[in-house]
Amino acid sequence: MKRRANLVIISIILIIVILAIVIGAVFLFKSNKISDKISNEELSSGTYESLKEKQEVKFEIEDEEHKMIVDSVYSDSVDIIIQSEPIEVNLKIGETKKFDLDGDGKYDLEVKLKNIVNGIPNIFIKKISEAVCDEDWNCESWSSCNEQGSQTRVCTDLNSCGTEEDKPEVIRACEVCVENWGCSGWSNCINGKKTRDCDDSNDCGTTNNKPDEERDCEVEINLANFDEEWGILQELIIASKDKDLNEVNSLVYTSISQNEINQCLDSDLISDDDCWNMVGGFAEDFNNNDFSILRKDTKQTIITMQFIEETEGDYTSYSRSEIYFVRNSSNKIKVLSIVFSFGVGGISMDVSLLGDTDRDGLIDKEEKCLDPFGEPYQSHIGCVETNYNNKDTDSDSWWDGIEDKAETDPNDNGDYLFK
Repeated sequence: MKRRANLVIISIILIIVILAIVIGAVFLFKSNKISDKISNEELSSGTYESLKEKQEVKFEIEDEEHKMIVDSVYSDSVDIIIQSEPIEVNLKIGETKKFDLDGDGKYDLEVKLKNIVNGIPNIFIKKISEAVCDEDWNCESWSSCNEQGSQTRVCTDLNSCGTEEDKPEVIRACEVCVENWGCSGWSNCINGKKTRDCDDSNDCGTTNNKPDEERDCEVEINLANFDEEWGILQELIIASKDKDLNEVNSLVYTSISQNEINQCLDSDLISDDDCWNMVGGFAEDFNNNDFSILRKDTKQTIITMQFIEETEGDYTSYSRSEIYFVRNSSNKIKVLSIVFSFGVGGISMDVSLLGDTDRDGLIDKEEKCLDPFGEPYQSHIGCVETNYNNKDTDSDSWWDGIEDKAETDPNDNGDYLFK
């Protein structure tokens, strides 16, 4: 009896195991094989279906049954199969495709991949009725070959079908061409411009690193244009060499007191002769032929040398000398300022950063209270911006650069050099 009871128990256990296996197989089959059918109402309004790989969903179009199967799932796309006659397509996330299932020249079905979450794609499916649109692609020229070795272009479907079945490629590999530019020397200054020709010996067809072929310049001048001012400068040189303070003060805009001279003479940092040479004597080293830039009207004159460029490694500097003259109410010329060496330099410094658009004696960056690199002009305490497109910002007939040297306010037409 005991033996028979054991056999019964074993049989029951076997039956339970077999049933469990069958139920598990059915469950697995159903979990991987959806035979649910989308209703016509859902299909007409559009519905989202979350389908695992190898799962399917059925629907009807014009009384004909079809089904959509998720064949493969990737990180950013899925392969789907639409039957009855198999149509195999790949859908990327966010991409929409339309299908003509019955070959009547109209799209019957629209399918869009919304996203993929935890390996399960969420697919929008909708019944539509739209005329099949023939794509007509028009593409722009290929871009230059970038550093990554690829080119791109923009292609537009002139028929705006909303599909991309026949879209041409918009990115392709290419061989990177490195530009190698060589330039001729700069021309003479003509109408305020210098020019040169630059050619790429590698013929890349790009101009990403092409050097400038034009730059601003100042028209060269003759001594006759400022011979009267030059004569006053020579008189100042002689008066300073003679240490004649009265004569010096008759030739300069800002008078120098005897106390200022005495303070300099008492200094151990500079010789007595150099104290006087700073007044004007150092200008004896100037050659009038070195001054090739002239700005002049009936009240003021600025004569300037061309910039001298010096380069050491990555550091480039530019320097030049300038002399400022003004006329008083009696039409007598006075020396306003002698700039023995105006210089500026830095890494990647270029003379184009020192442009003076309105030719008033202040570079454009100075008029904006900036240094040549666009940083706040720290050395110009209390700097007030002026208009770099107007040499006389306050319209008092005195240029901004002249007022800067005279320490009058270039923004106040009531504050000027002479009545």
